Amino acid sequence: MQKELLKEFEDKFELMKKELKFNSTLDEIDSIFFVRDFIQQQKFVSSSLSRMICSRIVDTLGLWISHMHNWIMPNPASMIAMSENKVFSDSDKEEIMGVMKQFLAFTSRNIPTGITKDRAEEAKFIDDAIKLWKDYSGLLLKFSNKIKDYWKEEAGK
Repeated sequence: MQKELLKEFEDKFELMKKELKFNSTLDEIDSIFFVRDFIQQQKFVSSSLSRMICSRIVDTLGLWISHMHNWIMPNPASMIAMSENKVFSDSDKEEIMGVMKQFLAFTSRNIPTGITKDRAEEAKFIDDAIKLWKDYSGLLLKFSNKIKDYWKEEAGK
């Protein structure tokens, strides 16, 4: 069943890609946003596949936005968030805020696109998501490694 579902998804993806005329490959999108896993989890391929993919992109970036928000403005009731906040210098926090603003500006594009059903904007959104990730994933890795190293040190104490 999983093989058939993925085959259906891949076939519909190729048709959608031709229709929308975007450049990103399924493997590129999947390597960042795990769309194949999402399809398997949902157990269906939406008839509005482009909207489903755009939604998956927003969900993934939204999780990063949430992480970044916690890093720079932690909930005082969260020991975890308060601890992680201490890891970052003021300049780190400014850099994180810059990335967060880019992600927020990007994800906010999805709502009007969904309302207007603008297919050209959907195609641009998908391609721009890949570019956005490539532009900022290095910084996310840098900051994530700081968190990882912090907790590793804390666990060793």
